[in-house]
Amino acid sequence: MKKLFWLLAFVWISLPLMAQEEAEPTKKINNISRDRITVEFVHNNWIWDAGQPNDIEQKWHSRGINFLYTYDIPIANSKNISIAPGLGITNSNVFTNARLGYDSLDNVVNTTLTAFDESLTVNKNKISTTHLVVPLEIRLRTNPNKSNKTWKLGLGVRVGYLLEAKNKYKGSDIIDNTSREIFIKQKDLFNFNRLKYAGTVRIGYGSFNIFGEYSLATLLQKNKGPKIYPISVGITFNSL
Repeated sequence: MKKLFWLLAFVWISLPLMAQEEAEPTKKINNISRDRITVEFVHNNWIWDAGQPNDIEQKWHSRGINFLYTYDIPIANSKNISIAPGLGITNSNVFTNARLGYDSLDNVVNTTLTAFDESLTVNKNKISTTHLVVPLEIRLRTNPNKSNKTWKLGLGVRVGYLLEAKNKYKGSDIIDNTSREIFIKQKDLFNFNRLKYAGTVRIGYGSFNIFGEYSLATLLQKNKGPKIYPISVGITFNSL
């Protein structure tokens, strides 16, 4: 899945460049800002609906990277306001001291997140999710004819489908309760929501923007684990 993620990212970046090479040399260049390619570097976090447990910590270095390709469609022939549908792939990594586990009640398997025992040495513990997303954004630009000299505001929604959910752990042996260091990688985690829908906002100048996303769907399926809403904040770079 990791190879697929980087392969798709490469294709996202290469498509516009290939299109430029195939264009006729005499074709007039359109300088209107389109923001077709978007690369987002984000900090990932969780919002717990019932309040985050006091013994669970989310690390400051939780991070992710997103690649999107969108296309501008002017609204009523306006150069300042447009709507932009697209396609993209997002990757989120949340580092915590929360141990991923499962319990069964009435033949239903539930996901649990509990803090590791303080006697254990945890070098790395993260939950990673990768989504294929369809973004839709309404954009406002003050000077659309000059992409590097315009203020931009984008309000949008994203609908995504979960491609992969996995957990990576490195630290003390939690199976035999010894100090021996082990590495565990779990794929296809249970009870993670397949569908994701979120609201987004992007504001900035030129190719540099500040970005925020709040998921309206919980990380885990309803009644199968703690009610957690993923969020992301970061910076984006736009081109073409």
